Amino acid sequence: MTDRTPLPVSEDQLADRGTAHLARVIAIDSQSDERSASIPSTEGQRRLSETLRAYFEELGFAARTDESANLVVDVPGNTAGAPRLAFMVHIDCARGTEAVDELCGLEAWD
Repeated sequence: MTDRTPLPVSEDQLADRGTAHLARVIAIDSQSDERSASIPSTEGQRRLSETLRAYFEELGFAARTDESANLVVDVPGNTAGAPRLAFMVHIDCARGTEAVDELCGLEAWD
């Protein structure tokens, strides 16, 4: 069994915060435009990157975006001398995916 560090908020508060953030993110039309020569190919992609940057900054992490809307978030480790890790995620959406006005949740998912 591993030690579990207590969350700074309750699990319900964390779930509410995550759900509210997801609702903000899915409302952004971040479809790519394969005809565009620019990076990012749409302003929606830039808006998504900036929204995510602001979210991570609200959580207390150092975050930055570059001219191509790449987002880098620095999350400090909790073990001295541990190697650095990098997680890379593709955040834009393919053509045909559109922003959603509201999140539809299911009470039970089986």
